[in-house]
Amino acid sequence: MLSEDEYYCVGEETEVKNYKRKLCFDADDDKEIVGKYNLLIPEYQNIVRAVLYELPDGDFFGFNLKRFLEGYKHAEPKVSQYKISGAIDGATQIEGVVQTVKDIDKQIDAAKQRGSLRNGDGSSAIEQYIKCLCDYFLIRDDLLKKGMGMVYVIKDNWYERFINDIRNSPFSKQMNSKPCLSYNTLQYIREYEKFLYSIKELKTDESILEEKWAVMTYSGAYQLLKKEKNRRNEQKAIDRLIGELYVRQLLDGKMPTIENHI
Repeated sequence: MLSEDEYYCVGEETEVKNYKRKLCFDADDDKEIVGKYNLLIPEYQNIVRAVLYELPDGDFFGFNLKRFLEGYKHAEPKVSQYKISGAIDGATQIEGVVQTVKDIDKQIDAAKQRGSLRNGDGSSAIEQYIKCLCDYFLIRDDLLKKGMGMVYVIKDNWYERFINDIRNSPFSKQMNSKPCLSYNTLQYIREYEKFLYSIKELKTDESILEEKWAVMTYSGAYQLLKKEKNRRNEQKAIDRLIGELYVRQLLDGKMPTIENHI
């Protein structure tokens, strides 16, 4: 069953791939166009989304990153971005880069404005920081790049054992004996799996993690067109598409009643 919240949803592959993400508009600047879009029947809204996602860089990396971080900012207990930056600082060492928590926090802020995170060789500082962030939260970077990707969860039959072992066990003593090393969540779990392999509690081809599909609840695809000046014509085309579908729906007598719209 799909687990849905304000920020992202987790579920079976079919559920996630069929999930209709909510388009994010600016409540003030886009008042007229959002009013028309919200009145469109689901079939017409699907057409708008499909066209948006077919455009180059159809998803907004920075928007997805911002929404993802906001989810943890409003969680209980709260996890602030600065705290995340501090954890990244403790777990990454990039050759030739002098980094402080404040510097990393600024780079994360800058990343939230980027339309995309280009696939490079992974050597840039921001790519390293995003990789570390994903490892901390047990997600694949596709969730941020494309709005849909995989997340890791600890298998139910291992969760309680894992929590107990990181508190008081030969494994916890082993890890405490390595104070010079810092691990993100994924690295720590991989170390735990190595420990389980060594005591024959887990087969070497097994993992205590399982992958699940996830999708961001909201899409910033329309906002991306507004943000990049060289894509204003694409924004105008989407606005026209919404307007044309609105008029067709009006002429066909398919406008929802006020009661249905509320």
